[in-house]
This record gives sequence, structure tokens and C-alpha cells, in this order.
Amino acid sequence: MDPSADMDVFSKYSPEGYVPALVLGCKYYRVGSGEIIGEEEENKVLTALICDLTENQPNDVCEYE
Repeated sequence: MDPSADMDVFSKYSPEGYVPALVLGCKYYRVGSGEIIGEEEENKVLTALICDLTENQPNDVCEYE
């Protein structure tokens, strides 16, 4: 992992540097903590995004879809 590349991505999506940002595979991003939708829904959303990025691997995690 290249910390400077990570900082470049973080700076792109959170230019002020103080808002939580989540970038998955440089394909999906979200600014904010995600707390407003609730923990259970947040888990579903993040799992679906990760499964999309990994072509539904591992199967035991991604088989819910």
C-alpha cells in the first residue's frame, strides 16, 4: 500500500480533510459516516458494494443476493 496514493484518493473525495470518506476500489465512494441509515442497513450496503467489487467472493458472505 502506498500511503501517498491513499492520501491522494482521500483528498479527492474529502478536500477539507475532516469529513469521513469511504472509497471502495476507486469505483464507489461516500462522504459521511453513514450512521444516518442505521447500522444494519449500512452493513447491507457495504457488503453489497464489496461483493460487487470482488465478483461475489467470498461466496459465503455474498450469497445473500
